[in-house]
Amino acid sequence: MKSTVLKQTIKLNDSLIQPILYKLEHLSQELGSNIWCLRDDLTAPVFGGNKTRKLDYLVADAISVRATCLIAYGGQQSNFCALAAAYGSKYKLKTTLVFPGTKPPILTGNLKLCELFGANMQFIETEDINNLHKFAEIISVNLNAMGERPYFMPLGGSNSIGIRAYVDLVFDIKQIALQQKVWFNKTYVAAGSCGTVAGLCIGNSLNDLVLGEIIGISVLSDTENVLSNMKILTDNFLARNEISIRGFDFNATDSFKGSHYGAKTPEAEEAQAIFAQTEGILLDLVYTAKAGAAIIHACRKNNFSTSENILFVHTGGKGSFFE
Repeated sequence: MKSTVLKQTIKLNDSLIQPILYKLEHLSQELGSNIWCLRDDLTAPVFGGNKTRKLDYLVADAISVRATCLIAYGGQQSNFCALAAAYGSKYKLKTTLVFPGTKPPILTGNLKLCELFGANMQFIETEDINNLHKFAEIISVNLNAMGERPYFMPLGGSNSIGIRAYVDLVFDIKQIALQQKVWFNKTYVAAGSCGTVAGLCIGNSLNDLVLGEIIGISVLSDTENVLSNMKILTDNFLARNEISIRGFDFNATDSFKGSHYGAKTPEAEEAQAIFAQTEGILLDLVYTAKAGAAIIHACRKNNFSTSENILFVHTGGKGSFFE
């Protein structure tokens, strides 16, 4: 019979902080709703963000299996790749990163960070993420043939090991919510590779739905793909950990994505300005500003009652400010 209790796991503690969660008083007054924020942009190392929590678990696993190198892939301004390079440098794990397109003559933003941390950067002429995955796998096979022990990490660190970070995080959020006497009706979070969203949904189900309905704001694919990826990730996690849950309170939308991944939209630019000018909080235009735009849109349509509490999960992305 399956349990509802998670098995113990190994992790590093490089992300450093316990959850920082507080009400955005000025933004709440501006929008006429009760908006709270989980500041996961304040984790360490580098510029923080949700990928640090995932890498705490992934790199701990890499060390436990005696890996000698890390392999990751993503867009040229991938937060995950930059942070993977930082972890690899710290733990003496040679890091190879695979990016689409050609190498820019001048490296900026996260690419500059990857260089600073000593990562081996490979560029492949494709925009198809599946081609990147295949090319990264070929590199892994070649390194293995050369006597290395590569540790292959999926897009955004989104697998059963990486998403455990956000399953566990909800247990901490619940304790803070109990202390502050607040329960959330809706939680907004940007959804790319869907690992963070999947972890939050599982953790939410194991913690009395403290996050309320979780709404994934897609930045990468259409709504149908988000729901499909969510199912794959959650099914794999539940099977790996031999646990059962009652189901999810989850929804998703691709209405704020723009024409393509990384597209700068007027709604995101407005959200970036509003969060900066009311709370001094920086949102990036690829991920968090699109989740912020969804919250602003819902507030303006009077979708929330005055008694409801809305949580915004700030997943980071400050590296893009130096692009």
